[in-house]
Amino acid sequence: MTFQKIRLPNLNKSMAESNPNKKNEVSSKKVKQKKKTLQTPVTTPAIPAPPSPANDQNNAILQVIRDAVRIQLTTSQQKRRQVEQEMDAMVATCAEFMKSFVILGYDMEGKQIPPIICANNQQEADAIGNYLQKFLQHVIKNDGNID
Repeated sequence: MTFQKIRLPNLNKSMAESNPNKKNEVSSKKVKQKKKTLQTPVTTPAIPAPPSPANDQNNAILQVIRDAVRIQLTTSQQKRRQVEQEMDAMVATCAEFMKSFVILGYDMEGKQIPPIICANNQQEADAIGNYLQKFLQHVIKNDGNID
């Protein structure tokens, strides 16, 4: 790929040839204007406001809130990790004694846990599904009695 230089005619050339004095006047005006814009007024630096007791109190309150949120987040992350570790341990223990299984229930705080289904292949998953259907039909027929 090659690039070509394209030269455009100088459109202001004819204007410069017609009145050369005018060009000098225009350029000198531009220089004067540039000089004027370069000059900046001198300002005094802003003096920070002295710390007020209300400002210090607000900063202290904000710091306490930040610390509380940070502690809450770290404890919730630790709790979540602990729950995941306990669930993994429970699944590993059940997997030692059963080929496939489903765990449904509530945790110690009374909250539902998401169902845990452990099946190694599609046949085991289908068998678990059929067994759950039979169990639910039995419960419905006996008005909620598991016996």
